Amino acid sequence: MRMSKHEKKGLVPELRFPEFQDKGEWKVKKLVNLVSTIKPPKKLLTEDYLEVGDYPVIDQSKDYICGWTNDHDALVTDPLPLIIFGDHTCTLKLATKPFAQGADGIKILESNDLIEPQYLYQFLQADPVVMESYKRHFSILKEKKVLFPNKDRGEQQKIADCFSSLDQLIAAHTKKHEALQRYKKGLLQNLFPAEGKSVPKLRFPEFRDKGEWVIKDLIEFFPNIRNGFVGTASPYYEENGVPYLQGKNIKLGYINETGLIRISQAFHSKQKKSQLRENDILMVQSGHVGECAVVCKEFDDANCHALIILSPTGQTCSSFFKYLFYAPSGRALITKVKTGNTIAHILASDLCAMQVLVPKLEEQQKIADCLSSIDKLITSQSQKIEALKDHKKALMQRLFPSMDEVEI
Repeated sequence: MRMSKHEKKGLVPELRFPEFQDKGEWKVKKLVNLVSTIKPPKKLLTEDYLEVGDYPVIDQSKDYICGWTNDHDALVTDPLPLIIFGDHTCTLKLATKPFAQGADGIKILESNDLIEPQYLYQFLQADPVVMESYKRHFSILKEKKVLFPNKDRGEQQKIADCFSSLDQLIAAHTKKHEALQRYKKGLLQNLFPAEGKSVPKLRFPEFRDKGEWVIKDLIEFFPNIRNGFVGTASPYYEENGVPYLQGKNIKLGYINETGLIRISQAFHSKQKKSQLRENDILMVQSGHVGECAVVCKEFDDANCHALIILSPTGQTCSSFFKYLFYAPSGRALITKVKTGNTIAHILASDLCAMQVLVPKLEEQQKIADCLSSIDKLITSQSQKIEALKDHKKALMQRLFPSMDEVEI
């Protein structure tokens, strides 16, 4: 084995637990020399997956468990834990309990006596195989260089335990995030009347004797409903120009700045019909029809492309209508007017003719405030999860030696 620069100065991580500071250098081997593959007793077909069963089914999909089975003869039971690699998708999973293999396309890996499976799983997460296309990637994975300390000294297990505790914390926060999303979904179902009803199933106490909601034309609340600019603006893109919102920037009720494009002030001034004001509603009109967001102060006087703009009157609660469009009854209204077989779309004229069931302004605001508070909790929870993931990533960079110039 040829000496690399890292080996000359010692193949050790930047950060090491105190009890291992003087335990010497780490080793490096190709993955193929650290694992063997396990053949399952059988592979279950997708159509054989159950929604409920005694044993989990694991395949190469993103979800850890893709289904369930009662077929005991399909179980992989020993030796656990095992690493599961999605040959096409490059997903990594650690199986700590008996499971059945679903469909095809995974490699089940058993680590040898040199390396702890939990440690190897974390190391492979720190330096993952990048999916290039829908092809088999195990040929790449098995040639990957793996760095590891002596197993018998306990350092591998210490590192694995550290990252496992972070994984558990991330999983707990993820469950809370999912619970908040389910709670919001339930509120959207119950705070707005179901189709054919004139009052919601759930109503705030101060409005329970305020009578039925009434049907009104949407244009009564948004007298200026129009299609935004549709055309080619690429010659006018400008790094520090005016924000130019597109369908990809509207997701789950909010404006997402990922991939935000900006345009020149000159082009913005010409496209007056597409100029935005705070409290306008933007709605995606092609593809993910009905996705919408309220224009916040940050995007006042921005511009947009291929979006429907709903400009409200001064006495309209825009946030209420945003949530209405996400409620089941609002989704049903959008579904009725959208057209297109391959790519769905909707026009401003469709919304101009739309009728909606609404309460008085005070109740609109109460519903919007309630749902907005849940959204803030969901956003905060998402930020906690991302912060924990970033923390784990940073730790990985320090608790594992750098792979740069390591050679075998």
